[in-house]
Amino acid sequence: MIPAGSTITHSHPEDYPLSLSDLLTASALQVAEIRAVGPNRGFLAKVPKSGWPSDMNIRFSYSRAMKKTDSEVVRSARASKRKLAESERDKLWEAAYTRNVRSELALIGVKLEEFDVNAQ
Repeated sequence: MIPAGSTITHSHPEDYPLSLSDLLTASALQVAEIRAVGPNRGFLAKVPKSGWPSDMNIRFSYSRAMKKTDSEVVRSARASKRKLAESERDKLWEAAYTRNVRSELALIGVKLEEFDVNAQ
């Protein structure tokens, strides 16, 4: 069992922010901080002063972030007036998802921080 107040660090295969599952785990275990480290960047969230938000609020925030991201990617693809390569779509999705998750979590008091894993 992981003691409350601990820091959890785990790996992500891609440079995506903390997932819904990550935040639900942090909340359930009442950890002080959760980190995810990808190939080039990592993300962390610390327990807010008011404590971790409810599961319902966390789920709602991720749902809104996903809907916003999907909508932005579709709009960008249409606006480009050409078919986007898969790598272009992936970069666009990653940037929009990261931005939207960060802004939605901020609304419930969770600050999502990003760091360069290769910085020395």
